[in-house]
Amino acid sequence: MSDIDQKVSEAVKFIKSFSKKSMIIVLFSGGKDSLVALHLAVQACNNNVCKVVAVHADTTIEIPDNLRYVNDVCKKLGVELLIAKPDRDYFTLVKAWGFPRMKYRWCCKFLKIYPIKRILDMLRNEGKDVIVVDGVRAEESRIRAKFNRISQHKVWSVLVLHPILYWSQEDVEKYIELYLKPIGIDINPLYKLGFRRACECWCPVFKSEKDFMLLAAYYPNLFMKLVELENEAKSGFAYAYIRGKPFRLSELIKNMSLK
Repeated sequence: MSDIDQKVSEAVKFIKSFSKKSMIIVLFSGGKDSLVALHLAVQACNNNVCKVVAVHADTTIEIPDNLRYVNDVCKKLGVELLIAKPDRDYFTLVKAWGFPRMKYRWCCKFLKIYPIKRILDMLRNEGKDVIVVDGVRAEESRIRAKFNRISQHKVWSVLVLHPILYWSQEDVEKYIELYLKPIGIDINPLYKLGFRRACECWCPVFKSEKDFMLLAAYYPNLFMKLVELENEAKSGFAYAYIRGKPFRLSELIKNMSLK
């Protein structure tokens, strides 16, 4: 058995050990890691041991092609998909609170965590025993490197499993090549355009100049909505801060000679 096969076997057993009589909720952003986590959960719940449900956070500023990909994958895997949407969209919240920043990340709470909580609460109110699975990996950041493989979410109050926490990026790509491509599922096409992530959220946190240049080139309508938001902001602040300096989308238009 190869190294990746051993890791797959262990991850499936890991999920299965928590899945009896439970509903496995997989957080599926459309990225590579969450794709692998979703398929591992499907394998763990074969023979109707448990039910797998995918939950996707519609942040109201994601690339439409990302949501199409999420839908397509869930259909191919035969997995029910639930969409978590915020009470108010990103544009409304920015006008009320200003742009998200590294130390002011209201976007994560109000566009992802709280909407997902409503879905989890709904399922528990229906009597479901819910366990969450995600695609978090330790090598992604110093914070995630400190994660335990099993945790209790502070807001959701549910058990969260990180089955591929100790996998490398190479492991993830091997898995997709060996286990998913043969059944007609490939990586999100957005990766092939140059995007680093599935891009389900275009808040300014963790974005680079290249990210915005790609957005302007391939999805100008969404990019221009962000430019308009920057121009309308009463604060006059730049949309993003990159390497500690203000980064205005309106200036990027001039540099790229965009109309």
